[in-house]
Amino acid sequence: MTLNEYITAWALYLLATAGCIAAFWKMTSLLGRTSRGWIRLWMTTALLVPGSPTPDTPWSAPALLGSLYELLSYGQIPPTNGLLLAAALMIVSLFRLWQLR
Repeated sequence: MTLNEYITAWALYLLATAGCIAAFWKMTSLLGRTSRGWIRLWMTTALLVPGSPTPDTPWSAPALLGSLYELLSYGQIPPTNGLLLAAALMIVSLFRLWQLR
């Protein structure tokens, strides 16, 4: 994969993610204020956190998609992507709690 293909793939992914987030935003509009905010935050974080597809590659890929691919292909989640995704979700949750204070 060349650098131009890599940048194009990320641009298309971010564009598609923006559409998914907009649709999800509309779907959660009927929920209560508190639960709606938390669910939107977790969904956005899960879609946008980058991770490493393999340990020896310099490229990044969406951690959620990489983890799902590894789980479906090999039956296990790579520890780096799983930990990275969990850490990102915890950090944004703590930041959200700090904002609500």
